[in-house]
Amino acid sequence: MSGLLVQAGFPKDYLTPHYVCPKCKDTGYIGNEKCSCFIQASIDLLYRESNITRYSSNETFDNFSLDFYSTEFTDPSTGLNSVIMPKAYCLNARILYSIFLPEIIYFFYGDTGVGKTFLSNCIARALLDNAHSVLYMSAIELFDSFSAYNEDDGGMQSQIEECELLIIDDLGTELSNTFTNSKLFHCINSRLLGGRSTIISTNFALNELMDAYSERIFSRISSSYKLLKLYGDDIRFIKKEITHYYGGASLCNCMKTILKLSVGSLGLITLKGCEALGAKINDYIVDWRNERENEHKTTIAFSGYQRDNYIVKTSVPRFGSGGQRV
Repeated sequence: MSGLLVQAGFPKDYLTPHYVCPKCKDTGYIGNEKCSCFIQASIDLLYRESNITRYSSNETFDNFSLDFYSTEFTDPSTGLNSVIMPKAYCLNARILYSIFLPEIIYFFYGDTGVGKTFLSNCIARALLDNAHSVLYMSAIELFDSFSAYNEDDGGMQSQIEECELLIIDDLGTELSNTFTNSKLFHCINSRLLGGRSTIISTNFALNELMDAYSERIFSRISSSYKLLKLYGDDIRFIKKEITHYYGGASLCNCMKTILKLSVGSLGLITLKGCEALGAKINDYIVDWRNERENEHKTTIAFSGYQRDNYIVKTSVPRFGSGGQRV
């Protein structure tokens, strides 16, 4: 037969099936088990439908760096520094996505640029890589979808209600009214009742959330969601500064150095009668900073960090009351 095929101008294996996946022969299954090609095709489809591809593929747990959170920032209400909570939630989320998905019901809040969306995307990609359905939507996109809902085309509405993880990003950026309040409550409540995971992020503080939305919404979120406050410096700004000054090299190592630097230049003002003590403190700081080794000492970030003298020449007059003022 192969000879006849060759004589007719065809390859000798022309009648032999050629499979994209030789392991399962394009059936998607090996015995009763899904083939890796089937699983990967499912993951690729879930990624396309998730909206998460608009963000960098580097937003994963492996690239989530706690170095951007300084131990110098402490939440006065809890006494915890800004590193502890993201670290705990990263560990918790990494366990939950592989064991019990419905327990991922998080409410991330804090200032702009502290890593709320990044952490949400880390969780989303971990779930997608394990073939779970995820839908990412900004708050504006979510409510636009609700307002444009057509009974003849309920695909997006169905996806919002039935996906295993729904991420609502930047809650509070939408124009809030009775319609958005009603739809948000229905979305949150139906997913809670259905045992489906949801992550909400916002720049609102909790008291602002209570003012912006109905009491029912605040009650559902505060009682049913795990609340995580992220705080610290704007990470986007820090990354921009590091890229500018360090050329993007060893980002995490640069962060460890920069977060140890003083926010402003150091200066000592010695009051009359305390000059000797001030001189001892100055000498100690001069020696300590000169002994510290760092490869970036010549960069602008260290400008003014090492000096021969930190004592500021100033005059502190004595007033009739006995109080001293600069």
